[in-house]
Amino acid sequence: MNDIVLYAVLALIPALLWLIPGTRRRTGNWITVWKTVPLGCFATLLVPTLLYGIARQLGQWGVIPVAYLKSLSLNLALGLCGLSLGILLIAFPARYLRRRYHRQERYPRWPFVVTFLLLGLAAALLPMLVYMLNPRLYQDRWVSFRLPDEGNTRIAFEQCSIHPFLAEYNYRIRFRRDGRTVDRYLITNTGGRTEINIYRLRDGRLCFVEKAGGYLVDPEKMEIFLLLYAGGEFYVAPFGDGPYEGHAWSYPKDGKVEFRYGDRGEWVYALPLTDELDGKIHYGSITDDFYTAAAQPELKLFSLSTGYQ
Repeated sequence: MNDIVLYAVLALIPALLWLIPGTRRRTGNWITVWKTVPLGCFATLLVPTLLYGIARQLGQWGVIPVAYLKSLSLNLALGLCGLSLGILLIAFPARYLRRRYHRQERYPRWPFVVTFLLLGLAAALLPMLVYMLNPRLYQDRWVSFRLPDEGNTRIAFEQCSIHPFLAEYNYRIRFRRDGRTVDRYLITNTGGRTEINIYRLRDGRLCFVEKAGGYLVDPEKMEIFLLLYAGGEFYVAPFGDGPYEGHAWSYPKDGKVEFRYGDRGEWVYALPLTDELDGKIHYGSITDDFYTAAAQPELKLFSLSTGYQ
């Protein structure tokens, strides 16, 4: 949402100045700055994002190595492409105005440079300002990491930044089958980069394990269950629908663990596991994308055998 508002403002200002005949024909320094510089900022910010999205899709298709997406050279090249196009969108319209309306003197460069830098600074500070006014209003776009299909079910792990500069994310698993989409939300990551191990269980289900715990993922039923470790034993509890609202569970009493999803949810008994986690096979991991077990070794996280790191 923050990006949409930013891009809309950058596009709207020059669009209005170009559409209104009175301002379109004016060639003064500052009116020309506002007719061109926002367009340059728009391209500088948007083009690298679009190109990176194309590169990620090519990586998922196997056209380019996924590891290349993390390279400094690629990110620098994308940034340079955006900056170059942005400069062209400033220089050529300004040149057109000068020639079209017979302005004699050349435009001084400093108003263009200063405005470009100030708009760039404002774009960088906007997410922080939104977060300071109301943290709940800040939410970045969802980023999707595609996993191999499970039969007819498409699975993607998705994350969304909830802080302008700290590593805090909302997580969800998205299932798609026969035109139906189901989102299952996970525990919010309130600090730390994304690191998740994925295991294949003997019954065909998947087990996602991260710093906050683990989940049993059933692709066939498009459901997830929270994995609890209490009193030296593992339990599972159904996770509620909709965005994550918190959860609680009780310490085992008479071999039973009570679980509640959300602040107003009902207490239910978690189901004890027996040998479901035995014989698990490392399937892959998620950091800045999904990697198969062959592409990236198992991350050192929460242990499924002891319940601790």
